[in-house]
Order: sequence, then structure tokens, then C-alpha cells
Amino acid sequence: NGTDKHIIIPDYLFGENDIQIKVVGITAGAFRNKNQIESVRIGKYVKNIDQEAFIYTSRLTSVVIADDSRLEIIGASAFRYASLLQSINFPESLKTIGANAFENTVLTTADFGSNIDTIAANAFRQTRLTRVSMPEDANLRIIGEFAFYNTQITSINFGDKLESIG
Repeated sequence: NGTDKHIIIPDYLFGENDIQIKVVGITAGAFRNKNQIESVRIGKYVKNIDQEAFIYTSRLTSVVIADDSRLEIIGASAFRYASLLQSINFPESLKTIGANAFENTVLTTADFGSNIDTIAANAFRQTRLTRVSMPEDANLRIIGEFAFYNTQITSINFGDKLESIG
């Protein structure tokens, strides 16, 4: 309604004649500049968070993604300038983090599952990251330029499948 502080992206919406419709994505710019939002819960069927979906949500502090999530893509600038964003759980299903996705947030940790493949340019630029972790068998192949620029990370192990940095 435009004033909610706590957003829930459900597994289903109900259409005409109470037909269940799976919620599979969050469209580009859906919550752009919605400065009243403080937290977001994302249902298990959401496969993609499109570009700039939560850009400039200046009071957003936490994003909780369903444990059994099917999320594969967090788009470019999806949470950019969500300047108070402290926490998000990355599900095992996540494959791609787009350019500038978390730039200028206050995230301190990023724990990825083994399906992560791509972390694009500037994805975590100017965050407060101190720790990045992923399983040794992670599928991470590509890290874009400046993906972790101006963070406080002291060490990272990317596994042996990495093909390209910057």
C-alpha cells in the first residue's frame, strides 16, 4: 500500500476465482525509493530479483529469503544504495549476483552456496564486508572488476573453478 515497513513477497498470489499464482520474480524498480521499508521476506518461488528492485530503500536493514528458495539471480543494482542493509541470507540456489547489486550497503558477511557462478562488477563495492565464504566445491567461475572494492575483507577462498577476475 506504499506505507508498509515490513514487506512479504509471498509464495502465491490469488487471482480471479481464487486461482493460485506462483510469485516467481520481483520486477525492475518495484520498490525503488520506498524509504519506509525496513525488512523484506522473499518467498521460495521467486527465481529473480530484477535490476534496481530495491534501489534507494534507505531504511531497509534486512532481507530474509526462504530456506528452500529457488532464487537464482539478483539483478544489477537490486539493493544498491540500500544504505542500512546489514543482512541477507544467500540461498543455495543462487547463481548470479549482478553488477552493483549491493554497492553502498553495510553488509558485513556474504555466505554463498555451491551454486554461485558469477559475482559481477562492483557487486559488493563500498560495503563493510569482512568475511566472504563458500563451500570448497563452489561453482564460482567469474568475479567482475571491483566486485569487492573498498571493503574490509582480509581473506577469501574462491575454490578451484574460478576462471576470471575483473
